[in-house]
Amino acid sequence: MYAIGFRQDLLNELTQQFHVKVVHTLSALPTSAIDERVLVDSNSVDQTEVYEYKSARPEFKITYIVDEITHTIASFAAAHNIHLVTPSKLISYLQEESPNENPKPVLAFWGVQPRLGTTVIALSVARSLASEHNQSVGMLGLNAYNPGHWMLKDHNHHLDNIHSFLQMKKLNRDLLLNSMEYPHKVRYLLGERNQTRALEYQVEEISYLIDFARSIFDVVLLDVGSILNTPLALQGLSFATHRYVVANDSIVTQQVFESQYDYVLRPLGIDKTDLMLIGNQLRGKSMQTFAKSIEITPIASIPDLPGISLFAESNADGLKPFWDEKPFKRAIDSICSAVMAVNSSNLSVVKG
Repeated sequence: MYAIGFRQDLLNELTQQFHVKVVHTLSALPTSAIDERVLVDSNSVDQTEVYEYKSARPEFKITYIVDEITHTIASFAAAHNIHLVTPSKLISYLQEESPNENPKPVLAFWGVQPRLGTTVIALSVARSLASEHNQSVGMLGLNAYNPGHWMLKDHNHHLDNIHSFLQMKKLNRDLLLNSMEYPHKVRYLLGERNQTRALEYQVEEISYLIDFARSIFDVVLLDVGSILNTPLALQGLSFATHRYVVANDSIVTQQVFESQYDYVLRPLGIDKTDLMLIGNQLRGKSMQTFAKSIEITPIASIPDLPGISLFAESNADGLKPFWDEKPFKRAIDSICSAVMAVNSSNLSVVKG
């Protein structure tokens, strides 16, 4: 990827996330760049220069960064097969342009009811992917109301510590990594400390955070919790490539699922075929029956482990009591194996 005539702040943002070769003028662009994306900043290179270059070399793939897309500039771009993008949309545009070159999975875990072990399951999947599948794993706590802080006995960092950087879109790799805890070889950004601030986040800020995490890690996990009325949870589910529903087969759970599907998930454009069931306290026939009743795909079932949750909360390593239970470990392994199998195949993963 080549960047030509870039303003410094935009160049800094670009080079934090992509490998970029900097060229000062279009005339200095090497002929070998024909197979690469050429980014041209209108701040330094005017339309006549782009016109002259594109007329001489129409085969080059040029993306023109303009402050405003007017009818005139749109007509110019269409006439010469030039892509247009504004500075604020450049990073997300580039990430969307090549999803198959970097098909990094984003796993979202939603617990239909509180206290179904969503955070435990998400962190366990993250641990397995990191320690047993050698993946670089980042986990984002997008659960604003019950973010599972008990899983870590000593924690100093939270999502709200970097909120201002999300607002300004000024994250960098070191800042994000230093704002995350590091349990079980997993980088974990714990959720918002103050529940009253849950609605202060903007959709664009969460998209930016997930995009940035995706540029750093092989796999990104999102713990969206059980309450879907925040931009954190909603954008997490929208963005994910893998959406896991953690549920048991109680009548109340089924009613909540159907209500949330009708009034939240479906309006977001998420179909039931996009959802995968992790059954907590479900096994065998009950898992199959429940999956059929709510019409989503069964992936793994975790049998009832009485007393484990209470014991885990008083344990120095909150995951260990679960990890020591073979049925729990088998369920986590099956989830991780499926993720790795899909990611290593030629399947095209489409972001929601």
